[in-house]
Amino acid sequence: MQQVAKYASPIIVLLAILIFRDNQSKYVVPTVFLVSSISALYLGSKALREDSKTTGVLLFWLAPLTLLWLLSERREGRDIASASITVELVLAGIGTILLVSKEGLKKSDWSLFLAIFLSWAVAYLSGSSGGADQMVPYFDFLGLSVDQLNSLIIVIRKTIHVSFYGTLGFLLLAYLSNRISNLKWLFWIPFLFCLSISIADEGRQSFMPNRGGSVSDVFLDMAATFFVLFVVAKKRAKIKP
Repeated sequence: MQQVAKYASPIIVLLAILIFRDNQSKYVVPTVFLVSSISALYLGSKALREDSKTTGVLLFWLAPLTLLWLLSERREGRDIASASITVELVLAGIGTILLVSKEGLKKSDWSLFLAIFLSWAVAYLSGSSGGADQMVPYFDFLGLSVDQLNSLIIVIRKTIHVSFYGTLGFLLLAYLSNRISNLKWLFWIPFLFCLSISIADEGRQSFMPNRGGSVSDVFLDMAATFFVLFVVAKKRAKIKP
């Protein structure tokens, strides 16, 4: 039963988006891609798949992630079925219950849950409410010209991209370091996790009327991720007995 639940969890999350006709397909494509990618990577890794908390982690991660994206789409005027939102809420609750029951959480889980929270932050900020225009009022007090203000916001946003994905990659690697001994996979699994989140985020922004997806941002995100993972993995290789 547990084996079935592992693989059924992401499928149920996806079905909650796909089977309701009110959900405008064009806008949920990035969400479907993201849920599918995270699920494939998580279930494709033997060390993660065999964890007793796999079902709980997947539901706890994917359902709120999907919920945030769906709520954001609804807030921006898209037709999103109330039933989809209800199902995702229920699944998030089930995932939370599964995580805190039985074995409970361990100290070694902290980095994974911080990484999950960061991925939720992307889901929340990737809508229209997170665009560059929303940042302008925060810096009006500086008295900068329009060009100077735009340049400052670009620098801040790119710094956030680098910091966010570097941190996300580090947290995922920290979690996996106690579960995967193969340094190659210890590098590539966090890298691919971050890549899927970055692609889905920029893909979603390409549908926004006041935002735009950027391939260069994906490269910037992954450059930061690659650098952090390379440095940490290399350090780990040196201290490995």
